[in-house]
Amino acid sequence: MLKTAILFSFLLAASSSALAKTMTAVCGPFKGYTVGISGANEKHKLLSYEDSMDGEFTLVWEIDSKSALIIGPGAKPTREEGVAAISTNDQLSFVVTYPISVFMYSVFPDRKTMLITKHTHSRGFEFDAARGFIMRGDCKISVK
Repeated sequence: MLKTAILFSFLLAASSSALAKTMTAVCGPFKGYTVGISGANEKHKLLSYEDSMDGEFTLVWEIDSKSALIIGPGAKPTREEGVAAISTNDQLSFVVTYPISVFMYSVFPDRKTMLITKHTHSRGFEFDAARGFIMRGDCKISVK
């Protein structure tokens, strides 16, 4: 009986992973805006300026999973696990948290667009700022 249950569990896991589809979104470069307030070293001046990020971010999501792999650009790309905040046909949003910041990566499949937002209290060596950005990039999306 135990062998049958183990075999059934193995076959169920194998068949469900064989049916799972993966969406990959390769997005960038990004353009957007940074806003907020600098730290005390800059006398808490208001920040509001156009900003950009070169390179591409890749988001890999096993459809209906509770998280996604987000790979940053560059020679030594970051690899982050984003927790699903929303997953609908129109929007997929994943949150990544750090001790000093929160990022949200949102893919809009029909629009082939990714938005990245960041909120932090850090700006360079200042840890008393309040800063955020929103960036938009075009995406190539595939489902396999």
